[in-house]
Amino acid sequence: MKKIFKKLILLSASAGSFIGASSACSFQNDSKNNPEFKLTLKQNVLIDPSDNDYTKYFDFNGNEHGYEYLVINQVENNNQMTLTYEIIDKNKDVVAIKILVIDSKYVKPISINKDNNKKIAGNIDDPDWTPEGDNWIDETIISDDNNESVNNSVDKQNPSEDNTNTEDKNDDVPVPNPVPNEHQDNQNVQTTSDDRLRIALWNVANFGDGALEPKYQAITSIIFTQKYDVVGLIELDSIKVISRLVNYLNVLEQKNNTNNLWDFIYKELPVDSKKNINVKGDKAAAYIYNKTKVVPEILNNSQNGIIYDNSNFQVFKGPLALNAYSRAPYIGKFRSNVEGYKNVNFTLAISHFDGPGVKTKIGEESFKGMGSREYNEAKNIKNVLDWVKKINDGDDDLIFMGDTNIPSGKESIAFDWVSEYGAIMPLGEGEEALSSLKTEFGNYAKPYDKIVHKSNLKFENAKVYKLYSFVEDPSIFQWAKITSLVDWITYYQNYQKYNKTYSSNSRYIYNGVSDHSPISYDLILDPNDPY
Repeated sequence: MKKIFKKLILLSASAGSFIGASSACSFQNDSKNNPEFKLTLKQNVLIDPSDNDYTKYFDFNGNEHGYEYLVINQVENNNQMTLTYEIIDKNKDVVAIKILVIDSKYVKPISINKDNNKKIAGNIDDPDWTPEGDNWIDETIISDDNNESVNNSVDKQNPSEDNTNTEDKNDDVPVPNPVPNEHQDNQNVQTTSDDRLRIALWNVANFGDGALEPKYQAITSIIFTQKYDVVGLIELDSIKVISRLVNYLNVLEQKNNTNNLWDFIYKELPVDSKKNINVKGDKAAAYIYNKTKVVPEILNNSQNGIIYDNSNFQVFKGPLALNAYSRAPYIGKFRSNVEGYKNVNFTLAISHFDGPGVKTKIGEESFKGMGSREYNEAKNIKNVLDWVKKINDGDDDLIFMGDTNIPSGKESIAFDWVSEYGAIMPLGEGEEALSSLKTEFGNYAKPYDKIVHKSNLKFENAKVYKLYSFVEDPSIFQWAKITSLVDWITYYQNYQKYNKTYSSNSRYIYNGVSDHSPISYDLILDPNDPY
């Protein structure tokens, strides 16, 4: 048991070794008495202590697994220091997120001399300090039973199917430094009742390794305050951003004592240049979900997600060679985890259609004000849902959500099959349904993002969260007080080491967060749902 305690001290102390903007702490027991406890910083020079963009990665002696430890949140209150940190394996996957609570009296902060880039040092004030007693807590808030990656990208029933990103890993990926706003007024936060699940889709616009922290913070603030339970994410340019986004969400949930816990599944999208499939397109699609409300189900392929294979795709207009989705729908099946409704399940398909307009280079044609490819993709959602029924054990509660790139006034043409199929499109095409952003602040362009509901389960509250509005509502952004576009620009520009500026003020949202608003609706759970 004593050896286990030593391991916990190492994990916790290594994660808590670097905190604060103008001072830092390092936990280190007396190395003479406990040489195993000696910690070493992986990168231990702070260039500017007033800058929050320093690294928070650490290592320690005897790290036989090659794990990295990353502080993602630190709060000091009532003489206690609470650290939230990630444990990251060699594949850059998050093994666990842990919380360490320690009496501040055991932490000895030191000042930093920024003029000579002094290395960080420090220690636990009491060399005889041990974890016994009420002054120390180490709580795992995310970890699977086998201590594998927190995400489910490697299917446990079929380990040969590996969705883990195999591209080269770079250490210059932006490191999250979330410090939630402790004075945040959440009185306008959305609420849902236990018999409803709020399902959402968001095109997060080229979300890749170069994304700045304000983008993570804005996206998670909206997901958190709008009380989404499942969010389909499209236009992901990197696998790494998915776990990082979930980590931000879990920090918010932990800070607000909600007992909610987020996880994710994803699939990389296939690429076939000969068929013009996903050429220079999205790398992946993902579902992030609140595990207290829903859990993913295993499909007939023994995995918890699948990419549509285009096997029953039909060409209605344009060249026969374009007989596949440009970015195939990603399908996941979910079951309610709410007590009294755990028999309710549903299957969700998300997709990012071909870009709007006619691409003559690939043979695309114009059809009634649409490109023939996105028109065909809209028409084929019926075929996708029919295909889904064969791999989801017959679940008849089917939902499609996607960025369709179908322009205003064309829904009745591209989705003319919906009514006959027994489905409904909850959002419509009116002003409130405009989801893509114009580059003028507060203005929206097209109702590109749509929902198709094919289910006996009822729904309500279909809406577009107008993205520009988040900077004008002080209850939304959770990491600082933001009440205006000027506040947001000032906050965003604090990340000057990236030299990121935009040509117009609105682009700090349009480019800095997304050019699409999220869409959502509430699925009303029925305990008597037949299947």
